[in-house]
Amino acid sequence: MNIDDIDFDQLSRQDKMRGELLRSRDLEYTPDPTPVIGGVINENTLCWMYGAPGSKKSFIALDMASAVAVGDSWQGYRTTKHKVIYMAAEGMPGMKKRVRAWEKSYSRECDVLFLPRPVQILSEDFATLREICVEDGIGFIVFDTQARSTVGIDENSAQEMGTIIAHLDRLRRETSAAILLVHHSGWEDKHARGSTAILGAMDTVLKLTKVDEDNTIIECEKQKDGEPFDAMRLRVVPVDGTDSIIMAHAGFRPDTYEDVVRKTRDLRLAWWAYCEDKWVSASDLDTAGVVSRSTLTRHRFALIRHGLVAEQGTGNQTRLRLTHKPL
Repeated sequence: MNIDDIDFDQLSRQDKMRGELLRSRDLEYTPDPTPVIGGVINENTLCWMYGAPGSKKSFIALDMASAVAVGDSWQGYRTTKHKVIYMAAEGMPGMKKRVRAWEKSYSRECDVLFLPRPVQILSEDFATLREICVEDGIGFIVFDTQARSTVGIDENSAQEMGTIIAHLDRLRRETSAAILLVHHSGWEDKHARGSTAILGAMDTVLKLTKVDEDNTIIECEKQKDGEPFDAMRLRVVPVDGTDSIIMAHAGFRPDTYEDVVRKTRDLRLAWWAYCEDKWVSASDLDTAGVVSRSTLTRHRFALIRHGLVAEQGTGNQTRLRLTHKPL
């Protein structure tokens, strides 16, 4: 029988499920995880980021969302550009300052779509949100915070949180988006607040630990389909004229394109003389005496952010190259 002659609507439930069963050889055709933020968050996943008050959760979530929306690297990790919706459930006045600070630091519009109110996950509003995300091709969805989006739900109840997970899973399946829930830590800040049922359902779990008023450590507690990324320390960077801050890696310098070109001219000339625009590791550059690791670390993120250097791979497999010959 030709497949065009099959009336799939008339198939029994058993036959439909049989059609979904995969043999070992069929697994070769299933897609590998596709990154939204390489090595950190993948498409078609549920992600949890939690931390204590003052751990800068919203600043970091906004930074992720903005980087994905414009296709910039996030703290040195490459992103895949996607349309982004950010549920700013705690209100927009503070968010406006944070957005302007990010835009001034990175010299571009953040391009995120903000909904300035919570969407209750068990409400009709959530179905409307799901329809919008499907129709508009949204690839990254942020709920800031989980608590504001689940009002009236007992977060300690495995049954009630299981219902929340089921709704989020449907949103994930129908959009193939990465869904990030921003949440609060529990007692003594050792774990996320609420039932462990949601922990088991998450593909990625990120823990934020406040070191002091200016520093936060972000760790990967769970990465279902990959190796956890190395813990990183993010620091507060005040942004002049915005009355706000951004959170940035220790190597970040909020310089303009012209500043970066001027400050790194000698570095880039030596780099080009060594290998032109070929891919190379930071270790190779250091060993060849082109640029020390410490100097490269100091300028790396600005070079990538302003398009002077390209990056591929993660961890020990990271490679860099100049995008064009320095003038």
